[in-house]
Order: sequence, then C-alpha cells, then structure tokens
Amino acid sequence: VYYNGAKQLFDEMWEDSVPIVSEDNFEEFKKRLVEKTWISVVPSPQLLYIRALHEYFEAQKLKVEFLPSQITENKFYDLKYQLDAIERAISILNQHNGVIIADVVGLGKTVIASAIAHVLRIRTVVIAPPHLVENWQAYRFDFDFQGRVFSSGKLEEVLDFVISDESEKLIIVDEAHRYRNENTQSYATLHKICQGNKVVLLSATPFNNRPSDIFSLLKLFQAPTTSTFVNKKQGDLQSIFKKFNEDFLNAERNGDKRKIEEISSKIRDII
Repeated sequence: VYYNGAKQLFDEMWEDSVPIVSEDNFEEFKKRLVEKTWISVVPSPQLLYIRALHEYFEAQKLKVEFLPSQITENKFYDLKYQLDAIERAISILNQHNGVIIADVVGLGKTVIASAIAHVLRIRTVVIAPPHLVENWQAYRFDFDFQGRVFSSGKLEEVLDFVISDESEKLIIVDEAHRYRNENTQSYATLHKICQGNKVVLLSATPFNNRPSDIFSLLKLFQAPTTSTFVNKKQGDLQSIFKKFNEDFLNAERNGDKRKIEEISSKIRDII
C-alpha cells in the first residue's frame, strides 16, 4: 500500500518535472554546484600537487630554544640533517602517534629522540639495552626532559610504571629491532607499554629479514585494520604487509634481488 501510494505520487511529480541541467546551462551548473561539492569529485592536478607539498613540508621549523645547541648549552651542535629529522618526527608523531627513526650507527639517533622528548614536554620513558642505560641517563640530563630510563631486561617494571600513571607518555625504544618477533613475551609486554602513548622507535636495522619485521614495529603504535598510514583504497596494514611478505618470500626463493628492492621501496614509502 505504502509503495503504490509513493509511486503514484512520484509519477505525478515526475510528469511536472523540469530539467535542472541541459546543454544550455551545464557550465553554470558545474561552476555553481559541482565544483563546490567535495563528495566524489576528483581534485584537479594542481590541488593534488599543492596537497603533496603540504604533506611533505608541513613540519614546523624548530624554535631557537628547541635547537640541540640551545637545550644543551652548546654541548651539541645543530646539524642540519638532525634538525630535519626532529622536525619531521614531531610532525609524524602528531599525526600517527609513533615514528621509526632509522639510520646507521653514529649519526645521532639518541640526540634526535632526546630533542623530541624536550620539545614535547610529556613524561618520557626510555627503554634501552643495559649497556646504554647510563648513556641515556646522561642524555636525559643534557636535554632536560622529565622521565625515567629503564633497561630492556625490565619490561615488567616499565609496564608497572606506565600503568601507575595514566597520563600520556612518550615511549622511546632504543635498538627497537630487538622486538621484531611478535611471538615473544617481551614483544607482548612492550605492546602493552606502548598502547595509548606516543612512541619513538630507534633502530639502525629495522628491516633486516622480511617485511613482517617492520609490520611488528608498526603495530606497537598503529592498529593494523585502522591505520592512519594508508587510505582505504590501499587496504589496511594487515593485508598490505601480508602481500609484501608473500612477495618477499617468493622473491627470496627465486633470488630476485630486483623484486626485493622494489618491496623495500614500497615499505619505505609507507613509513
């Protein structure tokens, strides 16, 4: 009954309808409505280019008082590549709650992370290998950030400390590649520590064996099915890295170094 009545009304109104768009007024319709409606409209190449520039250069320049030289009273220099890394890492942290800082040994990952902790001004927890704990204590003093330094062998103690204070914290994990295997108790504990906090992962070799290494690290601060790193057209992190891992294993069996480099490049694009 409701359907027949609604259809009759529609048919009557349709008989009296007038065309909204025709060849005569299409350009006006496009200008006044289509171009001002964002849903399902493909942006112009110019707008895409501007958006790409915004994403790439959006990091704010560090204020003078946040430069390593100023924080440490000239104990450390202001190296351009380190300043770039600090700025970019802070931008990524604000968008995604976590960042991987990967570089070879000796280029100052500890300086970068310490400066980030100083700028963010939230309680910081540093997890470092036992032989680096004393070194981190010195950096905490030099870069004047509040928090504690723990040995990586005391993750349960770290978890208790994090749970005891529910405020958001910055978790810095040195030599994060130690936690690439998510099937270990230490990974499970670290995952609990990182949840709800901002995370900085430091590693000289984050991608050593297979794509699942990187995926494990990303899951410390990103939900695999609702990642902020990828859009819906790309899929979710779970499916993306499953495909990466399958392709990697096939390429490894076939000795296809070109394919392995191609996969590595795609992973770098994501992170």
